[in-house]
Parts: sequence; C-alpha cells; structure tokens
Amino acid sequence: TYSYLGHQTGGQWRRASVHGASSVQALLDAQKKMGDQQDANEKSARMGTEASAICPSHDDYIWHAVAGNVGTVGRGGAAFSTYYVCDQTRESQADAIVKGMLAPVYDKMVADGKLKSWGWLEHIVGGKYRRVETISATDVKSLMEARAALIEVMDGNPGGELLTAICGDHTDYIWEIKAQAP
Repeated sequence: TYSYLGHQTGGQWRRASVHGASSVQALLDAQKKMGDQQDANEKSARMGTEASAICPSHDDYIWHAVAGNVGTVGRGGAAFSTYYVCDQTRESQADAIVKGMLAPVYDKMVADGKLKSWGWLEHIVGGKYRRVETISATDVKSLMEARAALIEVMDGNPGGELLTAICGDHTDYIWEIKAQAP
C-alpha cells in the first residue's frame, strides 16, 4: 500500500510518504527496487534530486500494525495521527490497553461511518516516537467531528488514562491524504 500525506496542522514534518508491505523485509526490498528504478531512469533521477533539494531532510520510521484496520482498507481524505513517546518497559501494556479497551470504540466508529480507518502501530526502526495512533475520515471537517466524538466517548474510559501514563509525551498531526494506492 502507499499514501502520500500533506501537512495540514501539527508538528514539524510537512510531507509523509507511507509504504506498506507484508513484512519488514518485503518493505526494504520494495524500497530498494523503487530506488534502483528511479536511479536507472534519467527523468526520475532528476526529479528525485529536485525533491531532495526542496525537502533536504527527513526521518525514516518502520512501523508494525498492532491493532486497527489501517493498511487493509482505503483511508479517508484526511488523517489525524498522534506520535507517542512511551515508557519502553511498558509498551506491551499500552498495546494491550488499546486492543482491549479502546479498539471497540474505534471499531464502532468505523462501523457507524464516522471513521474510515484507525490504527495503533509499534515502532520497529526510527527516532524517538514509539507508537502511532492514527484515524482517518472523509475530510478534515468529518475527521475533527469524529475526533471530538472520540474524546467525548473516551472521557472516563480508564484505558485512556492508563495509556497516557505510559505514553504521555506526543505530537499531533492533521494530514491531508494527497494520494493513496492499495
């Protein structure tokens, strides 16, 4: 799968290129193949050089989906992603909280059509962020309405408080989905 995201609101990143695969090795193999193809094509190589000049720095992360339907369904036109810094000794507890206490809330919102997708992903390779929670909806307005409904539903949910105790530091982003492919 593939998504290209444009920054709407939030942290420092302005664009995100998201590639999905069945395994870490399949992802790395696909990235190498894409890089080799780009290097072999003069026009693509020039465009790559131009893109690197426009966006001279980047962060690479590899994530693994722990819960949700992200990667198995198309995302909506907008996404809200929260990148968490977590207590590494308690990350499996955070995953259990999401799967056991929060997933039913997200799944119901997908079933009700308020969300297109949601996901809880664990860090495999990358920087300081150890978990990502992401939701998508048709557009930014629908996304923010769904997020407000989630906050209301989660008020008083002990899972939310426990999760915050484990993964307290975070950065939020609202992304516009510029392109995606299955």
